[in-house]
Amino acid sequence: MNRQFDVVANPDAIDAEHRPFLVVLQSDLVAGLTSTVVAPLVPRGQMKGAHRLNPIVTVEGQEYWLATHELFAVDQRFLRGAVSSLSDDRDAIIASLDFVFIGF
Repeated sequence: MNRQFDVVANPDAIDAEHRPFLVVLQSDLVAGLTSTVVAPLVPRGQMKGAHRLNPIVTVEGQEYWLATHELFAVDQRFLRGAVSSLSDDRDAIIASLDFVFIGF
């Protein structure tokens, strides 16, 4: 099982061309579900983001916007092992989620 802030390969081959990775946003405390809440990572040059809503993160030496506004749930069976972790970016990610849901 993947942990919060793990980066996994996007299992949808077509979507992965533009959003190669997904970030697990769901808390590790939420267990026993078949789905996991994730948000895609979009290469920095392919999207014009807003820094508070879409923090820039680095995975495998490349910069990506975290497309927090595009979060969704995916069946855990389709998610493979983590290729990276964004736990060091936790504060920026939590701030972006607060902005989406609370507005500040």
